[in-house]
Amino acid sequence: MIPVPNEKFHLVDVNGTKDPHYRFLLQAESREINRQRNRILKNADIVYKHKLRNGDNTPLAKRTNDFSKLEKACISYCN
Repeated sequence: MIPVPNEKFHLVDVNGTKDPHYRFLLQAESREINRQRNRILKNADIVYKHKLRNGDNTPLAKRTNDFSKLEKACISYCN
Protein backbone atom coordinates (compact mmCIF):
# COMPACT_ATOMS: atom_id res chain seq x y z
CA MET A 1 0.00 0.00 0.00
CA ILE A 2 1.91 2.95 -1.32
CA PRO A 3 0.06 6.19 -2.06
CA VAL A 4 0.44 7.26 -5.69
CA PRO A 5 -1.21 10.30 -7.26
CA ASN A 6 -3.72 9.36 -9.98
CA GLU A 7 -1.74 11.19 -12.65
CA LYS A 8 1.45 9.25 -11.85
CA PHE A 9 0.33 5.74 -12.74
CA HIS A 10 -1.21 4.12 -15.76
CA LEU A 11 -3.40 1.09 -16.25
CA VAL A 12 -1.99 -1.85 -18.16
CA ASP A 13 -3.89 -3.14 -21.17
CA VAL A 14 -3.65 -6.81 -20.28
CA ASN A 15 -5.31 -8.02 -23.47
CA GLY A 16 -3.09 -5.75 -25.56
CA THR A 17 0.10 -7.26 -24.09
CA LYS A 18 2.07 -8.84 -26.94
CA ASP A 19 3.93 -11.55 -25.00
CA PRO A 20 1.39 -14.38 -24.55
CA HIS A 21 3.13 -15.78 -21.46
CA TYR A 22 3.15 -12.38 -19.75
CA ARG A 23 -0.47 -11.76 -20.82
CA PHE A 24 -1.48 -15.12 -19.30
CA LEU A 25 0.32 -14.21 -16.05
CA LEU A 26 -1.37 -10.80 -15.88
CA GLN A 27 -4.78 -12.36 -16.55
CA ALA A 28 -4.25 -14.96 -13.83
CA GLU A 29 -3.15 -12.29 -11.34
CA SER A 30 -6.11 -10.10 -12.24
CA ARG A 31 -8.57 -12.97 -11.75
CA GLU A 32 -7.11 -13.80 -8.34
CA ILE A 33 -7.08 -10.17 -7.20
CA ASN A 34 -10.70 -9.74 -8.27
CA ARG A 35 -11.66 -13.00 -6.55
CA GLN A 36 -9.98 -11.87 -3.31
CA ARG A 37 -10.84 -8.14 -3.64
CA ASN A 38 -12.98 -7.81 -0.48
CA ARG A 39 -10.53 -9.80 1.63
CA ILE A 40 -7.57 -7.73 0.36
CA LEU A 41 -9.35 -4.44 1.07
CA LYS A 42 -10.46 -5.58 4.53
CA ASN A 43 -6.97 -6.75 5.50
CA ALA A 44 -5.37 -3.59 4.11
CA ASP A 45 -7.74 -1.47 6.21
CA ILE A 46 -6.96 -3.52 9.33
CA VAL A 47 -3.19 -3.15 8.85
CA TYR A 48 -3.50 0.58 8.05
CA LYS A 49 -5.54 1.30 11.19
CA HIS A 50 -3.32 -0.95 13.32
CA LYS A 51 -0.22 1.02 12.28
CA LEU A 52 -1.91 4.36 12.96
CA ARG A 53 -3.06 3.23 16.42
CA ASN A 54 0.11 1.45 17.51
CA GLY A 55 3.02 3.28 15.91
CA ASP A 56 5.93 0.86 16.28
CA ASN A 57 4.73 -0.81 19.48
CA THR A 58 3.75 -4.21 18.07
CA PRO A 59 5.59 -6.73 15.89
CA LEU A 60 3.14 -6.09 13.01
CA ALA A 61 3.43 -2.32 13.32
CA LYS A 62 7.24 -2.54 13.40
CA ARG A 63 7.36 -4.27 10.01
CA THR A 64 4.68 -2.09 8.39
CA ASN A 65 5.26 1.06 6.36
CA ASP A 66 4.61 4.39 8.05
CA PHE A 67 1.50 5.23 6.04
CA SER A 68 1.17 8.76 7.43
CA LYS A 69 4.72 9.55 6.36
CA LEU A 70 4.15 8.06 2.90
CA GLU A 71 0.93 10.02 2.44
CA LYS A 72 2.65 13.29 3.41
CA ALA A 73 5.50 12.54 1.00
CA CYS A 74 2.98 11.83 -1.75
CA ILE A 75 1.23 15.16 -1.15
CA SER A 76 4.57 16.96 -1.04
CA TYR A 77 5.62 15.29 -4.30
CA CYS A 78 2.45 16.46 -6.03
CA ASN A 79 2.92 20.11 -5.05
